[in-house]
Amino acid sequence: ISEWRGAGAQPAPGGAEPRATRPARTGSGIVVAAGRILTSNHGIAGCNSLTLQGAASGNARVMAQDGALDLALLSVDGSTVAAARFRSGNDIALGTEVVVFGYPLQGLLAYGANVTTGIVSGLAGPQNDNRIVQHTAPVQPGNSGAPLLDRSGAVIGVVISKINALNGASELPAGGGEEQLKQKVVK
Repeated sequence: ISEWRGAGAQPAPGGAEPRATRPARTGSGIVVAAGRILTSNHGIAGCNSLTLQGAASGNARVMAQDGALDLALLSVDGSTVAAARFRSGNDIALGTEVVVFGYPLQGLLAYGANVTTGIVSGLAGPQNDNRIVQHTAPVQPGNSGAPLLDRSGAVIGVVISKINALNGASELPAGGGEEQLKQKVVK
């Protein structure tokens, strides 16, 4: 996502060659229909150009944005894989096993997808917002827009951000701090 610039990195011993170019910013997304990708709005905000790689590839443009939900719908002029399957109903429970499949820390970690697992640890977000759930699957920068999957592989949410563990607890009681507590997933 965003403008591309030269990587200048050398491969790790035994590792793959680095890409010739590296994005200025990266994120993850979900193929929701042929040529349509759902991702986080903050991940694409301010980007001059959008280029997708992976399950969808090609140049993309923004079709719709919702800042309140932190979601954006992209249209890609290239190829996409089959659309993701979404879980029906609203039966997410505490302890539900979850999987995050995304592309965190591109350039620092592997260029391929990463998978982390955890459980649903909270059924509401800041100020008891029940559109948001908390989970224990680790996420990093670049996971924004990634699908939160149940164990059957159905999408149950979209990763939008994570708690800032150092600032979240100390800033919340003082008022504010909502941004530090958005480690959640939009249902």
